Amino acid sequence: MLEQAEKIISICRLTQNKKEDFFCLFLAKLGFTNIKLLAANDKEINATATIELGILSHHFLIKFVFDTNLIDKNTLMKLRNSAEGHINKGMIITVGYFSREAKKHRWKRGNITIDLVDADALLQKLKIVNIEYVL
Repeated sequence: MLEQAEKIISICRLTQNKKEDFFCLFLAKLGFTNIKLLAANDKEINATATIELGILSHHFLIKFVFDTNLIDKNTLMKLRNSAEGHINKGMIITVGYFSREAKKHRWKRGNITIDLVDADALLQKLKIVNIEYVL
């Protein structure tokens, strides 16, 4: 457990450029293409990306939050509100966790669905895509 906490801390301590590189590499290793950074600061990065699934493609608006605080439903609402017409899915990746209320608001009728990736799921994905050398 301590080793996992150290990985999360090392992600949070990356310089801004390294955070952006890490985020883009992570998405690419998951199979995303057309990754475009939209906005970035020391606490979060926003991007669009596409994933091809056979004959289907999904256009994502993705937020990576480099903050261990609990993510609430307002973060999901802000992401939904900033999604433009071609976006059909959202994703929030965090080094922290999501509130119960945020988890309930993943699906909202008439709006894009938002996939939630918390610290535990992030660490599992890092093992799968094998980019631990970045940390």
